[in-house]
Amino acid sequence: MLEVVRQQPRRRSEVQGLCGSLGVSITTVTDLHVGWVQYRLGVREGETNAVLKRTGDWARAVEELAKGLRPDYQPFCECGGMPTIPGATVKGNVRSRIELGFREKMGKVRSCFVEAGRGGSWRHQAIWADVIREQRPNQCKFDPRKGINKVCLVCNLFGTTSLAGLVKFSDFVGRDVVLEDRNFDFNMKLKVAPKGSVFRGRIDFFNLGPEELGLLLLGMGMRDGAEGRPVLMGRLKYRHHDRIGQVRYRLDTIRLSELSKGLLLEAVKPGEEVEGAKVAGGLIECARSEYEDFQVVDEVKKLAEAKR
Repeated sequence: MLEVVRQQPRRRSEVQGLCGSLGVSITTVTDLHVGWVQYRLGVREGETNAVLKRTGDWARAVEELAKGLRPDYQPFCECGGMPTIPGATVKGNVRSRIELGFREKMGKVRSCFVEAGRGGSWRHQAIWADVIREQRPNQCKFDPRKGINKVCLVCNLFGTTSLAGLVKFSDFVGRDVVLEDRNFDFNMKLKVAPKGSVFRGRIDFFNLGPEELGLLLLGMGMRDGAEGRPVLMGRLKYRHHDRIGQVRYRLDTIRLSELSKGLLLEAVKPGEEVEGAKVAGGLIECARSEYEDFQVVDEVKKLAEAKR
């Protein structure tokens, strides 16, 4: 089994590095569905009252309505009446890509495995098979009372049981997104955000180095600039990736806290906000230089090749 490189976790409250927030947008390259796994059945508006009035009895009304039940469209997540990608979804999407991106070097690896990382469909395994086959320990445990006080890089950044991470994801809201109905095989009906929909949110960071900020950008699919390549997210992203489940991240802005250190030779000063394009390339270069054991994977391309 590989040895996972672990370290003492840094605390949010001890300002020693970069603190601030990333303004990030997510644009749908294809349709996107993010919602609950459920199967809804519905009747037409007003039909219930009409049947109840005719039958005069709730039991008889329910019996009659049941004969006409039909599949309804599964909802997209909403917050305040607006389509929303939950922060937990975005966090998991970025975290898993970083976790799976690290490779073994001299019998050691920088990231552990959450238990879910080993399973998945054959399409998931077609993309990440070489990593899944590795014998890595599962997710880090953190319990100083038992002397377990070291975690891997990924768990330090994103958190694990009993340990808050150094990055925090807001919900991503699509203020101008108009949902549409889509039908798929097996009679699946979904409310989707159509191609070109834009969701905006924020990622707060605490005590990071520039290479760790760059690693976050790599986890969002960025290669050398502020806009990333298409990556997979949401429902049916493996089965119908050419129709649904592709998104593109973009770093719109970066703002440093007044208590933060300066970034990239003072390209961003404490308390200042600049466009993401000004610093994205430099941050990614820092990450590539520090994490030579990190492999960028074009998951959309690999999935397309696996389906041929």
